[in-house]
Amino acid sequence: MLSSFFMKSGLFFLVVIACAGLVFKFVVEPLTDNKKSRVPKGALQATPRAEFNVSTAAKAKEPVAVEIQAPSHASAVVNTDQISTHAENQIKPAISETRKRTQKEAIAAVQKMETEVFDRAANLFSEEPIDYPWATEQTEKLRLMFDEFPGLERVSLQSLECRMRSCQIIAYTPQNSDADYFTAMVFGALKSYKKGNLNAPAAIARQMSAGQTSVYIARDGHSLEFYEE
Repeated sequence: MLSSFFMKSGLFFLVVIACAGLVFKFVVEPLTDNKKSRVPKGALQATPRAEFNVSTAAKAKEPVAVEIQAPSHASAVVNTDQISTHAENQIKPAISETRKRTQKEAIAAVQKMETEVFDRAANLFSEEPIDYPWATEQTEKLRLMFDEFPGLERVSLQSLECRMRSCQIIAYTPQNSDADYFTAMVFGALKSYKKGNLNAPAAIARQMSAGQTSVYIARDGHSLEFYEE
């Protein structure tokens, strides 16, 4: 009876072991394999690669940030040019105004000197005594020259007078070109009119501030004193 019990117990034990083996093979081992398949050895490198990619992406943004800052730098350069241009726009008119003022001052200085010479010549001429026979004859000759010499008819004659040592001819000359034309024509006429019979030492005195030009013609044996000082 006991032997029958042990035999039955042994069979039961073997059945239990067999069942446990089947459970382990078909249930436990597959579960263990599934867990192993979820975490393969390559998965250990997945996180570093992901971190490397994230890090690389972060670094990749740095050049983009530099490019975004580039327009700001360019804008600073443009602003500098604008400041420079603004400064030049302020300086150039100042320089131009200074030049104009300097030119005006130079013209004023020249006109002052011209007026001094013009007045001195006129005063010296007015102080001359009059040699009526010579003065009358010489004045008539000069008037005929103005009437007959081509080009002198265009001169706006103000006065023509002779005294004892010289003759004075004054013309209206509003512009420098008028003064140049007047003096050139008078000197040309003195040399060529009546074969140069009236040719004599002559000098010019201008007063362009008043639009007047004088030509003084010396009598033979005399000189023009207003240029001798």
